[in-house]
Amino acid sequence: MLFKKRMKIIFATLFLLGLAAISTFWFTATHHSLENKTKSETFTVVYSNAMDDGAEIVKYSNKGKILDKKNLVNAQSLYYFAKVKNDYYLMSERKNRHYILNQNGILQPFFGPNKYGKDRNIGTSFLKESDNHLFFSMNVGINPGYSPTQYTNELVYFDKENLKYRNILLSGYLLSTVEYNNMAYTLYVNNNDNSVGIYVIDLKTSKKIKQFTIENRLQGLTEYFPVGQNGASLQIFKGKLIVFLDGNTSDTQFHPIMQIIDPKNGKLESETSLSDTSFLFYDSQIYNDKLYILSEDLNFTIFNDLNKNPKKLRLKQSNSVSEKIQNEKGVISGVHYLAGSVFVLYDYVKNSPADRIREIREYDLLTGKELHVIPLAFKSNKEMIRFFLTN
Repeated sequence: MLFKKRMKIIFATLFLLGLAAISTFWFTATHHSLENKTKSETFTVVYSNAMDDGAEIVKYSNKGKILDKKNLVNAQSLYYFAKVKNDYYLMSERKNRHYILNQNGILQPFFGPNKYGKDRNIGTSFLKESDNHLFFSMNVGINPGYSPTQYTNELVYFDKENLKYRNILLSGYLLSTVEYNNMAYTLYVNNNDNSVGIYVIDLKTSKKIKQFTIENRLQGLTEYFPVGQNGASLQIFKGKLIVFLDGNTSDTQFHPIMQIIDPKNGKLESETSLSDTSFLFYDSQIYNDKLYILSEDLNFTIFNDLNKNPKKLRLKQSNSVSEKIQNEKGVISGVHYLAGSVFVLYDYVKNSPADRIREIREYDLLTGKELHVIPLAFKSNKEMIRFFLTN
């Protein structure tokens, strides 16, 4: 099965990592600067490789003009991003070296917890801000010193008010975490039996106090697994846990379901299909007190209230843009929401990275109308591209 194959690759990569023994966090004095040359809305675009060191960070104006560029020699697979107040966190999917970009343009590496060692092949599987904390995982895997017999991840969380880090080692592969009533709800998959569940962690004590099982075998036969980019598989909305699952077989894939769960007891309150037709789930976000669910072909399902039917919205594109996406194999590489708009980063992957078209398109969230196109002129030989908004 696809999920098992993917997990086996992760197991092989992370097996037998040697670890030190101290559980604190490292920050370094070494930093890079990105010039703040404009006070208007800008875009910071990150180019990196999945397996090789080296990344480029380019700052663009809202017209696509290159404002500044920095090379990061040791960075790898900078896949996940989150904003905390005026700081932007950039985290690697592959290694224990991450970065914080502050409002003054200072880009500083950080590593942690340091018991895993700088630059070791222990990356993160998600990075997510929720309420008073920033959450991320350390993908420890099977390790002779810390977890010799079972696959584990470290859940790490940063208290934005007290400026403290805490962490707890948990079984399984962690997909997402949300905060609710001073508890962390962490979605996981156990590869031993393909079970799915939610850990409930007391944020003050870093202790696991409950564990819910997610029903992911429809009619006892078909397995479903969490789906979505960077923690999008789990949300907290209107006081309910929202879990997104997709099938893992050819007859169920691309027909995702949404489960609504009571956080008090883990009880499944309802389960619904997101679409009667194929729906390639890409992302979910809580924005302006609404739940936005986006497919890879730009179809939105928008909930104002879980007890009412959702609104459907399709982001509009001209025939020429549709043909361009099809002919140049355009894929979404990031989505951000701001001031009633959604910004979508396209990477046209038909050609090698240095020869690709890459651009950001802005759409109106009420009408779906395309408002603006920001061409990304910098040519990079890096295979991965991500972005975030700065202003």
